[in-house]
Amino acid sequence: MSSALCRLLPCVLIFGTVAAAGEKPKPPDGVHVGSAKGYKGPVEVKVTVKGGKIAAVKITGHKESRPGKSLSVIPRRIVEKQSANVDAVTGATVTSKAIMKATDSALKKARAAPAPGALKDGTYRGSARGYEAPVQVEVTVKKGKITAARVLAHKESAPGKSIKIVPARIVAKRSAKVDAVTGATVTSNAIMKAAGAALEKARAAPAPPALKDGKYRGSARGYEGPVHVEVSVKKDRITAVRILEHKESAPGESLKTVPARIVAKQSPKVDAVTGATITSKAIIKATGSALKKAGPGK
Repeated sequence: MSSALCRLLPCVLIFGTVAAAGEKPKPPDGVHVGSAKGYKGPVEVKVTVKGGKIAAVKITGHKESRPGKSLSVIPRRIVEKQSANVDAVTGATVTSKAIMKATDSALKKARAAPAPGALKDGTYRGSARGYEAPVQVEVTVKKGKITAARVLAHKESAPGKSIKIVPARIVAKRSAKVDAVTGATVTSNAIMKAAGAALEKARAAPAPPALKDGKYRGSARGYEGPVHVEVSVKKDRITAVRILEHKESAPGESLKTVPARIVAKQSPKVDAVTGATITSKAIIKATGSALKKAGPGK
């Protein structure tokens, strides 16, 4: 190997390491929603992730009057590139960027969601049998990481340096599975087991479904009378919002747009339709009333 190549190789390795370190974590599988300001209003998207990859991007709501081909081209480009950072469609730059931002928002929220088995912040205690008696340990978790571990009590007569070294190793490795201290294996293992028991209490178990599957009805006062809605829930998600009955004489696009926004955002807390604020708010309130029957959460 030439001397010039040898001098160059460390740089190549360094740059390669930086690039790998800067990669974004894969988003969790599932359907994720996001929105961003377009030319005339919010652009709402639904992003489907399978196997850690973007499988589909669907526009679920918008008010753009001249989106051109951006509504079909940008989602396709995002899936092809596996990134929300793609080229805009000429003549529809604002709408194109809104789709990208909405997709990026959906993916960021998905990545930020705590994974099952993550550690919840707090201070936890555990104990395990040592050589002569139980060893009690306290573990502190902050921002999902082990930040401290200490032995609270023990009756070991010859623990060696395990009382200090094993907790330090647990913090350094962010795990209760570390090497034992030579000459104090039993006590070391007891500290590890006690720390493991404490961490089990910190595990963030998957949250129970906030909403029960089914169809729920609600109503709220509109401009001229009650607005009745039906909300469908499946697998803890709002899958449909349907207007059953109303007496509004000028609801504008609210009867279609507001339900679509609620499904896209997975929440009744959405923007009203301009020119139909009262009807929009009635649909929102009626949906909220229906969701209360399905359970807490949204």
